[in-house]
Amino acid sequence: MTYFIEQENQSFKPDIDIVIANMNDNSKPIVIISAKTTLAERVMQTISWHNYLKAMPQEIHDIKLFLVTAWKKFDKDSVNRNRVQQLDGVYVCNTDVIEFGNIKLFSKIIDDFKALL
Repeated sequence: MTYFIEQENQSFKPDIDIVIANMNDNSKPIVIISAKTTLAERVMQTISWHNYLKAMPQEIHDIKLFLVTAWKKFDKDSVNRNRVQQLDGVYVCNTDVIEFGNIKLFSKIIDDFKALL
């Protein structure tokens, strides 16, 4: 992707794993899923990408960014528990996850996709 920001041409290549598009709306992307096995030093990369999207023109700004991980439980004392609240959704494959805010079990992701459509 290349965008003009503050009159500078910047190329930004994120770590995108999956893009979900609405086939009824010219294949418009509606969700980007960043899949991470572990979150060690990676949560901030995903949050930075989310913040970058939100600074883009409206057609880009509206794309949701979800994080999917198999690793974390997001315990109450976890630093990342509050950090990831900036994202549009966090889905955890670990069934011991402590749901909080936008942190949910992975099994809830399909219902959230349906709600976006």
